Amino acid sequence: MGITVEDFDLDGRIDLVLGHFFDDPNTIFLNQGGFFRDLSLRSRLGALTLRVTTFGISVLDLFNDGRMQLLFGNGKANMANKLILNEGNPYAERDLLLEWSYETQQFTDITDQAGPALQVAMCTRGTAVIDYDNDGDMDVVLTHNNEPARLLRVNAPKSNHWLMVRCIGPDGKRDADNAIVEMEVSGRKRMRQVYVAPSYCSSCDPRVHFGLGRSAAVDRLTVTWLNGEQSTWRNLRADQLFVARYGDTAAEKTTPASGASSQSQPVVANPPSNRALP
Repeated sequence: MGITVEDFDLDGRIDLVLGHFFDDPNTIFLNQGGFFRDLSLRSRLGALTLRVTTFGISVLDLFNDGRMQLLFGNGKANMANKLILNEGNPYAERDLLLEWSYETQQFTDITDQAGPALQVAMCTRGTAVIDYDNDGDMDVVLTHNNEPARLLRVNAPKSNHWLMVRCIGPDGKRDADNAIVEMEVSGRKRMRQVYVAPSYCSSCDPRVHFGLGRSAAVDRLTVTWLNGEQSTWRNLRADQLFVARYGDTAAEKTTPASGASSQSQPVVANPPSNRALP
């Protein structure tokens, strides 16, 4: 039910993660340029999600260090299985927070480090990310069956820098959905897409978020618009919301060569090992 897009192997191509029913593990497909490679078994995603039904998938950078975490919003869709039965709500399942490693291309379960909000089993139907307090980290909204929606405010340490990018299309009013945003810091690149609907009945913050680690500035920011044109801004300070407008005269305008792709790299090669959410 849930589906999200991200460049998981840093090759400049959009990859896929899909959520499925109980006993049908979630899948990750890496875009090889013309075909997709199923990495679900090798990445451990299949083993970690075999016993849940996933409706929502959201990508986060909780620590603003350039590393990705995926939040899977889970809840049964029927009573056919009773292997994991919650007395209060037979449809309830625990949501999962998994961290992705660029180096090993594997997921690690860090749900137990995420505080009490994710320790309670509920019937989650949608997940959405939004920086509702505009403090530079992405917060989470969860919707549930027959339960109030919940807003989870991320309260990770503020020692790292960030950049938020909002892309405004040619009409000057609407967000440029599906535009590609590439950021470069100290020779390292990261690419993301303006993508607001990764979960069932959910819509996310249209602003694209980048964690910058210790870097206090972005060397280059390039937006590829839907018509193929590119706009590039240079030397942007960190810790701000930057509005990228189509046709901005302050931007360098280019048209990429046909078939050109850009190899990405993680912003932080060696994240600290003692990170934890309070």
